[in-house]
Amino acid sequence: MADEAGLRAVSRAAADFAAGHSGPIGVAVSGGGDSLAALLALHAVAAGRVFAATVDHGLRAASLAEAEGVGRLCAARGIQHQILSWNADDGAGNLSARARAARYALLKGWAQRTGIAAVVVAHNREDLAETFLMNLGRSAGIDGLAAMRDSWTQGSVTFYRPFLGCSRTALRAWLQAQGQAWVDDPSNADPHYQRVKVRQVLPALEQAGIDAASIASTAAHLSSERAALDWALGTAIGDATTAAGEVVVPLDTYRSLPDALRRRLLMQAVDWIAGAGYPPRGAALSAVAQALADGAGRRTLGGCVFSSGARVLRIAREPAAVAAGPVPLGQVFDGRWGVVTPASSLGDEVIAPLGAAISQFPAWRRSGFSRAALISGPAIWQDGRMIAAPLLQPEAKWTLELVRNFRMTRVSH
Repeated sequence: MADEAGLRAVSRAAADFAAGHSGPIGVAVSGGGDSLAALLALHAVAAGRVFAATVDHGLRAASLAEAEGVGRLCAARGIQHQILSWNADDGAGNLSARARAARYALLKGWAQRTGIAAVVVAHNREDLAETFLMNLGRSAGIDGLAAMRDSWTQGSVTFYRPFLGCSRTALRAWLQAQGQAWVDDPSNADPHYQRVKVRQVLPALEQAGIDAASIASTAAHLSSERAALDWALGTAIGDATTAAGEVVVPLDTYRSLPDALRRRLLMQAVDWIAGAGYPPRGAALSAVAQALADGAGRRTLGGCVFSSGARVLRIAREPAAVAAGPVPLGQVFDGRWGVVTPASSLGDEVIAPLGAAISQFPAWRRSGFSRAALISGPAIWQDGRMIAAPLLQPEAKWTLELVRNFRMTRVSH
């Protein structure tokens, strides 16, 4: 049971967030103790403007029933609630990474449809500590060890983590104080998952004086260092562009960067373009960074193609890394492309890579984009026929939007 200070911390985090956001507040809630505490603590101070959404990944037989249970709880309190469903069969690759990307894409779409600009996720101090230790085991650099960002923006929606300063114990004790039960996801106790293994060793570390609070403090210090590196890189590559979803940097600019900033640029480009969730291994990243500076023509890493030409360095999506299967309208293509559907759509179109259909555009080089960016990028297909290539047909009725922003604020989008 948390002490009174822990309970006050939960209430204060909710009150401070509500006071700083006068509009509607969305909350991602699974029904577990952390997210349910976040929802009800915010509802206690901002009743009438708190909305809830539950993502049903469909990965467990009980997941839909649990989501419906959240809906009943919300209805009893006058909180509008919606279940957002995802089909895990849509795509290939790392299931956890795809589920995470889909979760935030679904939440973003829900928030936009509902007119919500701020969505809360209930990550807490232990989540931060567990992530730090997991990344330490992967020999992570400053990005992996720095504290979770307290907010990030996807399009018109900003996601917030206002409860990072609260312990998991305090969040659940807050629920107990309200007489509210919750449902634990059994996968949160499955030792096959690395996070669960780390969670189980935290008590032993605490006995040695290394508790979640001290880890969080160290991560916060590293966050300050990360911000300084981001500022330095953003300033250094102010002449870079990101049209067509590829990062283009003047080669002279790239070569002038210190080794640490070269690696950082490539790491952030891979994260933005491929969205794997984890950066490439340090040795492989360093080797590619040096090879490109030395004039290597082409390299692949982390689902991206790196092309070093006479004047520019291009970083684009590796075509072979894109799932070939079509994506239905309304879903995110390759984890980062959204398609704005025109009113004239018949509804039976799908999104798939342009691929070999680039042959229908013999003058594609005039676009100024790399072949890799174009053939890996989204096209609109109907009955096996490509009907629109928005990257090459900007005048087409179909338009594209990137659901993830490149971190460097000085880079144009």
